[in-house]
Amino acid sequence: QAREALRAAIEAIDDTAAFGRWQGDCISSFGELSADPSKTFALRRLTNAFAQALHIAVACSVELPAGRSCESNADEEDEAEDALAETVALRFANTAASRYRYIATADWPEFAAFSEELLAWLDLSPSGLATYTLGPKASAGHGSAWSLSGEGCWRVLPGSGNPTEVVLEMIQGLSGCGPAQASTAESESGVASVPPFALGVDLHSCARIVDLALAAQEDEEMDDE
Repeated sequence: QAREALRAAIEAIDDTAAFGRWQGDCISSFGELSADPSKTFALRRLTNAFAQALHIAVACSVELPAGRSCESNADEEDEAEDALAETVALRFANTAASRYRYIATADWPEFAAFSEELLAWLDLSPSGLATYTLGPKASAGHGSAWSLSGEGCWRVLPGSGNPTEVVLEMIQGLSGCGPAQASTAESESGVASVPPFALGVDLHSCARIVDLALAAQEDEEMDDE
């Protein structure tokens, strides 16, 4: 019965729109997007309906029997949990037309003194690769006064925390041009680095920025397949 409930919850996730119109700041406040006036962007946000469907699915997965009576049941339960993770990862992943942005000041107090507001950009590849860029609000990752970036991997559905959260495992840390006199960064001649780290990011608090021209091109390619 628990497995059937989980399968139904996964189907509900498939039937629910993951992203809707951004209800926060208008796109003009995303100053870094104006660097190339030839491009048009749209802001999206994880919908409350999708978040609710995901909460229900995770609750169903928790209800799966802890004691597994036979190997076949264990395999079915593993498959159901794997299907949930794969479904969520597919919906969260970025394409070439999109990426996430969020206010990261609380995550990086050691850098907060060097900027009124810190931004982080996330690119979550369907392959599991994650790219993370940190910088000041003016133009994070786009010619800003300083910018740190790195690559790692990402996964969905952490054991604790919100189901809309992803966990970044930044195995290479961050490197780039850091803020002057940053106490926790190893800096020399403007070059700074942050050691490897893990970080949870709630995508419900992120803006998903979509390049409309690239998104239209991707839709055309899908229609042709």
